[in-house]
Amino acid sequence: GWFIQWIDRSPEALKRRAQEEAKRKRHTDDEERARRDLQKRVRLATLSDIVATCEHPSEMCNTSRVSTLNIRQKPIQNKAIPNLQEMPLLPFATINSKANILHTKNQQEDEQGDSWLRAAIVVKVIAKNIGPEYYKKKGTIISLVSPFVAVVQMNDSGDQLQLDQDDLESVIPAVGKTVTILRGPYRGQLAVIRKVDLDSFSIRLTLLPDQPDAGLELDAVEYDHVSKTASFSSSSPS
Repeated sequence: GWFIQWIDRSPEALKRRAQEEAKRKRHTDDEERARRDLQKRVRLATLSDIVATCEHPSEMCNTSRVSTLNIRQKPIQNKAIPNLQEMPLLPFATINSKANILHTKNQQEDEQGDSWLRAAIVVKVIAKNIGPEYYKKKGTIISLVSPFVAVVQMNDSGDQLQLDQDDLESVIPAVGKTVTILRGPYRGQLAVIRKVDLDSFSIRLTLLPDQPDAGLELDAVEYDHVSKTASFSSSSPS
């Protein structure tokens, strides 16, 4: 059948419908703004959490989310980007060889670290827990177990002890005696003491003639950078 609907198009009815439509639109806009504001806050909170995690030295950064941290990146300079297709490719064997050399060098540096122990130098035991019979006594390093552990033969008793370098200290002999350089660019070279400065705890050295840098004079060398060179020709205690 036919249905007839009366549509009120009077000015009052049109005004009322316009007001209702405006009210509905405002409500929709408020909901959309609220939704967008919530999404923005969630993103900011997530970024803050990631940045805090990455800056903490004892925690790992989630690499799957690092790409969102553009706020921490420096502006990109306008530099020419090389065409990777035009760059020559190195043989895999060459790359692998260079990588092995670099790894070996880094491993040696890591293993050496801050070690100053060397064979054929005189040292003094400074750890009381080693025993009263060895405390403050001198000995000679006859071999190294590792960069930080040495076998020391005590001068008085002849006992051989395996000691950590933290249990030992270097020995500074009198002027004119020979020392071994333990640290720095001249590490391992022999020198003779020319002067001992008690105020600054340093010494002046001259490298021996048979050394790679023969005759070079070094001034203000710290005490712990050298130690007395052992003399195996003498049986008397050092």
